[in-house]
Amino acid sequence: VSTQSTWDIQMEGKKKEEKVELAGGHADAFKFYADGTMAKAGKKAEVKFYEEFKSPESPFAHELMLLTPFIPECYGVFEEGGKKWIKMKNLLHGLTHCSFMDVKMNDLSYSPDDPADKIAKHIERDKKSTTLEFGLRVTGVTLKDSKGVVAYKMLKEYSDPALESVRKQFVGFLKCNDRPKINKEAIDFYCDRLGKLLALFETQFTRKYICTSLFFILSNVDNKFDLRMIDFAHIFPLGKTDKGQLRDEGYIKGIKNLINVLLDIKAKELQNEKISSNLIVSFHQF
Repeated sequence: VSTQSTWDIQMEGKKKEEKVELAGGHADAFKFYADGTMAKAGKKAEVKFYEEFKSPESPFAHELMLLTPFIPECYGVFEEGGKKWIKMKNLLHGLTHCSFMDVKMNDLSYSPDDPADKIAKHIERDKKSTTLEFGLRVTGVTLKDSKGVVAYKMLKEYSDPALESVRKQFVGFLKCNDRPKINKEAIDFYCDRLGKLLALFETQFTRKYICTSLFFILSNVDNKFDLRMIDFAHIFPLGKTDKGQLRDEGYIKGIKNLINVLLDIKAKELQNEKISSNLIVSFHQF
């Protein structure tokens, strides 16, 4: 998804300027349309990933079928300006008050076919964030106030390797739109969705998903939330050993840690509510 910017986008044959605020990426790699769709300039591997959805002969057809509920709805691939574009649903269309968070998953941020110097650079970077130890990293956050105005924005933070930094970002996210308390209903939704995705990674998926993101969406104004996987430019078959199919342990670790972070936030909120309730009872008894 793309950085906060203003672009001229073609809509029904005439130019219209539309301001689009998203989580990260390059502005010229996206087109946004009035009908609630968008197009992303896809790298060769990501274009292939989406084209496989229409290929029943794909060796990953079953895996892709299971993955479908977790990704934005895709409307096909087209070519324009020498680029291949992936047309899909714009997850933020019409959600003027929504906040969003991009969490990059897995415990490494490089591909196995990258040059050695690039791999070494990424390993050092991953050590300085929550990527290596916890299998996830918050790479973009946009929080809006109750009027839909951006109140906070963070892009590509690498400096804090502690999981507490992720917890703090989620607490702020769950209180977006000037909400005084976290949205526990949203936590329940996210944990349920993460649990289902975890089950697929543990038992069904046969590829490693590197540098894909989990995209969290939340509006506390109208209590809307969503969670989807995005960015599929680095996916590789895992293979098998004499013990069976290998699993994407880095992604599995990341999902488990995300669930634990969210459940911990909810538990502390419930504890605080209980303490407040007891204090009120004690005051009235006094």
